[in-house]
Amino acid sequence: MPAPLITVDVRMFRSSGIGTYLRALLPRVMRLLTDARFCLLGDARSLASESFASDPRVECRELDAGVYSPLEQVSIPRAAPEETRIFWSPNVNVPVVHPGRLLVTVHDAFYFEPPAGVRTRLDKRAYLRLLTMRLKSKAGAVLCVSEFTKSELERQGSWRCPLHAVRNG
Repeated sequence: MPAPLITVDVRMFRSSGIGTYLRALLPRVMRLLTDARFCLLGDARSLASESFASDPRVECRELDAGVYSPLEQVSIPRAAPEETRIFWSPNVNVPVVHPGRLLVTVHDAFYFEPPAGVRTRLDKRAYLRLLTMRLKSKAGAVLCVSEFTKSELERQGSWRCPLHAVRNG
């Protein structure tokens, strides 16, 4: 039986914030999960320069759809291997039609309940609402980057999965 496949959306690998999180955590996860294979979706050429890309358990696939663009909902399922056991989204922009398990990292509760007075475009709000509904109903687990974010999500309720606060460090 082949090793389980974990597919990770790493389009923001070179960014600050979520990119810093990915650069710190992904190599550690790969070292710990020695019986897993990894498919990294993002800038395949850029990822090839990373030391972990030479690991025979790692495959880098091109995914250039913009983050938070409806195009990502078509591009992610096309790029992700069919045998993906777990899809790890390091942000709330989860693939809506992914049939397998979702592991999602939430960095800020803002996406779920923007502060009063903050205005966002109607199309962005509708897209985030769709992602939120899917995340709440489909995620196998949610990693929150702080206890505060976890408590804010718990306060909002309706989660069908465990919420975990994790530390980067």
